Amino acid sequence: MARKMSYIPYPFPLAQMATLSVVLSTVIIPTLMLSKTEIWYGFILNFFTVLLFAGLNEIAKELEYPFRSLPNDLPLNLHQAQFNEALCVSFSGYHPDSWWEANVEA
Repeated sequence: MARKMSYIPYPFPLAQMATLSVVLSTVIIPTLMLSKTEIWYGFILNFFTVLLFAGLNEIAKELEYPFRSLPNDLPLNLHQAQFNEALCVSFSGYHPDSWWEANVEA
């Protein structure tokens, strides 16, 4: 399902409108916040509000293309290959910990 979702392109106008709304919120929200609140309280609210909108936009960009090869992505192909190899080894009759068992005859 995730691969099918990655093949369907995200609508370009919707992505542009989301980016435009983030840019406008970084300009309009600080102006309104500082005109309605005290100066120190307005700076704190501005920082967290703009951080929230920018963070939501970055999350939306990550969800738009889930299979990019970025440095912060997990190496899922490697994990799957290691898991498959572990399954093949366990079903072939060899147990990875069997070499620890010493057959000592007393």
